[in-house]
Amino acid sequence: TSPRFLDDLRATLEMITCGEPFTLQVVGENKVFVTFESVPPPTLLLGGAAKPKAPEVCTLLPEEALVKDLPAGAHLIDLYGAGRWKFTVPMLNAQKVEREKAEKERLAKEKEEREREAKMSREEREERAKALAEERRLKREAEAKAQEDKRQAEAEQEERRKAEAEAERLQAEAAAKEEQRKAEETEEAQKAEAELAKAEEATGADAPAAAEEEAPKAEEP
Repeated sequence: TSPRFLDDLRATLEMITCGEPFTLQVVGENKVFVTFESVPPPTLLLGGAAKPKAPEVCTLLPEEALVKDLPAGAHLIDLYGAGRWKFTVPMLNAQKVEREKAEKERLAKEKEEREREAKMSREEREERAKALAEERRLKREAEAKAQEDKRQAEAEQEERRKAEAEAERLQAEAAAKEEQRKAEETEEAQKAEAELAKAEEATGADAPAAAEEEAPKAEEP
């Protein structure tokens, strides 16, 4: 069973009863009770024609406890089968009926709007045109501001990127200078050690000669 079976059944019965109000109650499998909310005069069966006015001698006075006819909707349902369908009845699609109803309401609203606009005075049309122009202007300004904010954000992002790149470059240059300074210090230290070693070698070679010179001086009277 379709999940919208009851909606489709209600739409079908509304079509059969020509829109007469009723309530629908499920009492069992494939069984429903149809109850009419009101019992208006059966104008549908009479074609809606007005009753002719006759002299009072030809009419009956109001009587009570008279048998009343069933609602017109009950007679219309009976044409299809009151207890069981007499023949296969194609079910209406309630979703399609709802869409058609919404479309009719939309078209009616648009028609009413066009008629209202046609009846508007010249001043009202001018005021509305001004309001629409102002609305479009504000919309353009908002779009321009949004684009300007976007461009500004992109420019700020580009500036941050450049600043980060410049910081990385300066950091790399500082690291390279530090490496160069360390290399120069190491080279200078090596040179100093080499000069010191040479000086020590020279001092070691001159020491025996100085001792030999001092020894004869010490033997003189």
